[in-house]
Amino acid sequence: MPSHVTSRLLSAAGTLTGAALCLCAAQGFVLGEARTQAQLAREQGQYELATQRLQQALRFTPHAWQGWSDLALTARSAWVFQQRPEQLELALSAYARAAALNPQSAAPHAERARTFLVAGQPANAVNEYQSALTRDPNSPGLRVAFAQALEAGGQPAAALEQYRAAARIDANEYSQDAERRLGTPGPPAAGER
Repeated sequence: MPSHVTSRLLSAAGTLTGAALCLCAAQGFVLGEARTQAQLAREQGQYELATQRLQQALRFTPHAWQGWSDLALTARSAWVFQQRPEQLELALSAYARAAALNPQSAAPHAERARTFLVAGQPANAVNEYQSALTRDPNSPGLRVAFAQALEAGGQPAAALEQYRAAARIDANEYSQDAERRLGTPGPPAAGER
């Protein structure tokens, strides 16, 4: 290949690389601004405005898991605080999208599980907490949340096992309380016979 052709190809490749970097920077800026605006809108209870900002940014940055997670949080907040039941499905689907885009993270699964639990669907919450724990098995907070979902689903023995697992990682008041509520009573004390 002649040197002038090679030179032009290298120049074009440099231009394309520069353009790709600019596009990535622009996407990051757009998403960052949208997330900030959405957070401010959520704090003021303006969930529709927050949703609009995030959806606009996600059209430009569809692979940004943080944006999907923020959209899910916004929808969940509108569902809970404004009693807008149609927002539940948006919250669950946006958390699922965030999980698919960031498969190593436990956070989207944990948040989706929390949403299921608030919706009164402990079986679905249990499944999502199990997914979260495969990604972060040493989180005492996840273990406690999983135990709470198991308990809400009528599985006290399995719940107690998870509360105990959380306490082995880090002593906590939830596990201590669960031990009092769900633990098997020991033999009576000498003075209680």
